[in-house]
Order: sequence, then C-alpha cells, then structure tokens
Amino acid sequence: MRTVRAARTAGALPGHLVTLRAKVAAGVPEAYWSHGLTLLYDDPTRPLPGTDELLETP
Repeated sequence: MRTVRAARTAGALPGHLVTLRAKVAAGVPEAYWSHGLTLLYDDPTRPLPGTDELLETP
C-alpha cells in the first residue's frame, strides 16, 4: 500500500514497479514481497483492439 501511496498518481505506478523489480534483482530483502507483482493498465482513451467487431463462436 505504501508503494501506491508514494506513487500518488496512476501514471507514476509503472516507474515504481520498475524500481521494485530492480531492487528484487539486486537482492534487497525488503523488496521480495513484490516479486511477481504485475500492473495491469487500461487506457480509457484507447479502445482495445478488435472491440468494434462482433463476437463469433469458433
């Protein structure tokens, strides 16, 4: 939760995740909790590819 609060904005979260990954790679014990952490980001101004097509049964 501290990482999210420290980022202050959603746009800053990717940078914080990069920092955490670097700390895990460097062997910093305090960062091990973030091993495997993934950030999913959905830009509301850009629709997902293929969303204008009807769904079809394979």
